[in-house]
Amino acid sequence: MTAPLSTGASIRRALAEAPSLRHGLKVTLALAMLGQAVTVITPIVLQKILDEEILNPAGIYMPAVLGMAGVALAALIVGVVVGRISLLRLVRSSSTGLSDLRTKTFGHIMSQSVLHVQSERRGNLLSRVTSDITTLQEFMEWGGVGMIIATMGCHYGLRSEGGAEGVGAATTRAVVASCVLILIVDYLLASFLFRVLFA
Repeated sequence: MTAPLSTGASIRRALAEAPSLRHGLKVTLALAMLGQAVTVITPIVLQKILDEEILNPAGIYMPAVLGMAGVALAALIVGVVVGRISLLRLVRSSSTGLSDLRTKTFGHIMSQSVLHVQSERRGNLLSRVTSDITTLQEFMEWGGVGMIIATMGCHYGLRSEGGAEGVGAATTRAVVASCVLILIVDYLLASFLFRVLFA
């Protein structure tokens, strides 16, 4: 029996076993951060419209309101498009990587001795491995990431104060917290998965 791997060693081994997980990761992260950074502009501009134009005692200056609203709309569209592209890249990369890992896991199981495979009930083990990987993949692709982003956005958004600057600061904190929390959850799930599969 081999000694258990540390978490860092498990992740390094996973990246070595499935290099497709690493393919385009820097570009995908850069796109995701750009999408979030651009999306921060929208609430700031909307707050400025309210503070400086609509609530202005001198009256509403419509050309400025429309110009600022156009900037907010353009930033929102760019943020959504860039965020969608990064999400699709992440989904494609994770699906390919998990498929590679699944193939290598099946190869590893099939290379075991007949007595070992028989004692592990090969069919049940293969079914469990496939089910676990698919469940984790679906959770991280849609539910987990969405839940983390929504929770952080609500948490920081409901506590924002101070007009446009406060909204901008809260949005920045929410984006940073979401990114960090997604990385932590992904790290923990990857560590757990590889300890289970390659122990």
